[in-house]
Amino acid sequence: MVLWQLAKSSVITDLHEGVLPSELSFVQLRPSSLVISAVKAPEEGKGLIARFYNTEDHTVQADVSQCGPFRRAMIVNLNEETLRELRTEKGNKASLPVRGKGIMTLRFERA
Repeated sequence: MVLWQLAKSSVITDLHEGVLPSELSFVQLRPSSLVISAVKAPEEGKGLIARFYNTEDHTVQADVSQCGPFRRAMIVNLNEETLRELRTEKGNKASLPVRGKGIMTLRFERA
């Protein structure tokens, strides 16, 4: 099932305190020379796919974090097949080198 094929629904509620902050990013990526080009659900299974590219001519160290904890973070190819697992920090951060002008696709599986 594709996300945009799901029926949309909304709920009207009063103004109240919530558990989420007023601003939230699904994925944060640093440094600024790395540009996110896609964030989507994986074709199979649960999780999150994030694709980004390096605008620089040289390798940079990517620091990637997700809004919530994840169980695993993996580098995957365009077919979303695992190439290698990444070591994670604090349950929601991973670091990896991205070659100059390179494209990287990551898969996060929620904890």
